[in-house]
Formats: sequence, structure tokens, C-alpha cells
Amino acid sequence: MVTNSTPVAYLEVKAPEALAPGVYDAELKSIELVQGQFGPRMRWLFDIDGFTVSAWTTTNTSAKSRAIEYGEAILGRKLGPKERIPVDELTGAGCRLTLSIGENAYNRVDEITTSPQRVVPSSTTDQLPF
Repeated sequence: MVTNSTPVAYLEVKAPEALAPGVYDAELKSIELVQGQFGPRMRWLFDIDGFTVSAWTTTNTSAKSRAIEYGEAILGRKLGPKERIPVDELTGAGCRLTLSIGENAYNRVDEITTSPQRVVPSSTTDQLPF
């Protein structure tokens, strides 16, 4: 007797991959401009030994904004008034990330600090900082 059996389809929920909470040496791979529900946002992508972790900021670049806080931490110094740093001066830079596990079971970046080896001199370029 010949039967035509249909393969059974399975749905499987992918378990989130996350690093254990802690402090990690990381490298900034890129900063992407992403259109979000409430306007543009910046997605900061970091590499930790082949594992990608992302952090989000608004595009606001006021002195107290999270984007400037992240940029200064990666640079290893405060930005001067009206100073602009091109994104390509930040990408590839080392830093330290303090990670926790967010409500969605993925990593959340709680803090970005300067890598001990990283300090970038002042720049006077005319490009926008991010």
C-alpha cells in the first residue's frame, strides 16, 4: 500500500541569545540611522568576541544626550563646544560595555565606558557627529 505522507511542520520559538551580565571589552562596529515609530534613532552595534550587541539612542546631540555620552565614552574624552566627530572616527574603536539582561531576554547596554587603550585627539572636521 502506498501512502502520500505530508511532512509535519513545526514551529519553534528561538531562544534569545545573550551574554551573561557583566563588563565586556567591545568594539564599535557601526552606527546605523534607523527610522523608528517615533522618528529616527541611532542603533549602535558592538562586537564582543564575535557576538553582536546593540544599543539605541535618539538622534539628539545636545550636550546631555545619550548619543553624546556614548560618543565621549568611546573617544575617551569630552567633546568641546560645537566640536564634531565623524562616525568613522568612532567605528572600530574599543570600549567597555556593562551588560544586563533586558525584559525581552536579550542583552541591554547599561553603560559604555572608555577602553583603557582608547583616547582620540580633538577633531575640527565639518561633518556631523553622527
